[in-house]
Amino acid sequence: MKARKATPLARIRLLVLDVDGVLTDGRLYFGARGEALKVFHVRDGHGIKLLMGAGIHVAAFSGRRSSLGAV
Repeated sequence: MKARKATPLARIRLLVLDVDGVLTDGRLYFGARGEALKVFHVRDGHGIKLLMGAGIHVAAFSGRRSSLGAV
């Protein structure tokens, strides 16, 4: 079996994502108390977990104020 040649993608160490419109479909849902809710596809979450398992750091940010994104 031949060894694979390293690609430029093998050098990636960090993925930065804007949540709005990248991990969501852009729609907002509202809860019973009027709070905005976002929906994420399970495949996006699985892909992020695979990247993290491969040693790639993942950062997600949003332009909207949310307690979910607070640190």
